[in-house]
Amino acid sequence: MISGTLCSRALKRASSVRSFSICLRFVVSTVRCWIAVFVFLWTSMKPKIRVFYNSACPVCDAGIKSQQKKGAICGVEWEDVHLDNEKVEDLNADLEFVRERLHVIDFNGDLRVGYEAFIAIWEVSSSEQWKAKVSKVPGLRWLLNKTYNVFAWCLYQWNRALKHW
Repeated sequence: MISGTLCSRALKRASSVRSFSICLRFVVSTVRCWIAVFVFLWTSMKPKIRVFYNSACPVCDAGIKSQQKKGAICGVEWEDVHLDNEKVEDLNADLEFVRERLHVIDFNGDLRVGYEAFIAIWEVSSSEQWKAKVSKVPGLRWLLNKTYNVFAWCLYQWNRALKHW
C-alpha cells in the first residue's frame, strides 16, 4: 500500500512537472514572439536617412553597393538620382551637383553633402560607427572634406569625359 501511494504521488509530480514545462515553453515562445513584433515595429518606425547617389558613376555605384552590404540598410533609404532625376527636387539642388557629390538628408532633415554625407551613413551603420567618430576629429575632418571635394570633382570630370550620363 505504501509503495502504491508513493508511486501515485510520483506520477502526479511528474505530470505537474510536464505541465509546468509545457506552460513554460508556451510563455517563452509568446514572449519571443512579442519581442520580435516590438523589434520589427521599432525598426520600421525608426526615422531613416535618405542617401542620394549617382549609379551612373561606376566608382560611386560600387561604393554604395558595398555600403548597402555592410548593414546600414535598416536606417537608410537609397535614392538613385541617375534612375530618377526628379529625386533631386527633394534636395533643392542642381542635378549636376548631386551627380558630383554624395548627398544625405539626416534624421533631423538637415542636408549633408560630400564627406559629411559619408559621416551620416557611417553613424547609422553599426560596423562603421568608429569611422564616423574618427572622422569628426577637427583637423582631420577639415582635411578629409577638402580631399573628398578634390576627388569628387576629378571623378565627376572623368565620368563626364566618358559620357556616363
